[in-house]
Amino acid sequence: MEMDEQVYGLIRKCNVVKRPQLDAFFPEKERAVGRALKRLGRAGCIHTNYLTGMVATNETALEQKDPGTLAALWVLAELKKKGLVEEFFLAGREEYPVRIVVIGKGELYDILFVGRQEQELVQSVLRRVYLPDCKHLVITEDPDQARNLPLQRVFAICQVTQEGKVIFYEGWENGG
Repeated sequence: MEMDEQVYGLIRKCNVVKRPQLDAFFPEKERAVGRALKRLGRAGCIHTNYLTGMVATNETALEQKDPGTLAALWVLAELKKKGLVEEFFLAGREEYPVRIVVIGKGELYDILFVGRQEQELVQSVLRRVYLPDCKHLVITEDPDQARNLPLQRVFAICQVTQEGKVIFYEGWENGG
């Protein structure tokens, strides 16, 4: 039942996740994750949309899912694989366009998502918000968006595919 608690804790913390993201957070425990999801679903603790593959705390959370946060969760899973995550938090509305704040190995990271319509907003945020100890990881929908960002304040730039593969832009992974 420990896996049930871990899976439920992650879903509660994130509100909405894709089923494969749970596998990414618990590598080599996919069957245990699946069993935990079944038990949590039967107990009414979670809601699963089998058409979209989304798992959430409730139907309202599913309806309010944010594509930027879902993309940021894939980047978070990648950081976790590299051993860079000790704790993480979903960013509050006032921190938008930051989606996730990560603490790990004595470092502070934030994961931002730049949607096609958010280019100017993110440029403004990166110019105004300068925390010297915070490393910005920026997810873009379009590689051309990266050219217009204040790159001296960016630790890494990446793109996330529909399948959840994180592609770091050459020269930017690990602070390139």
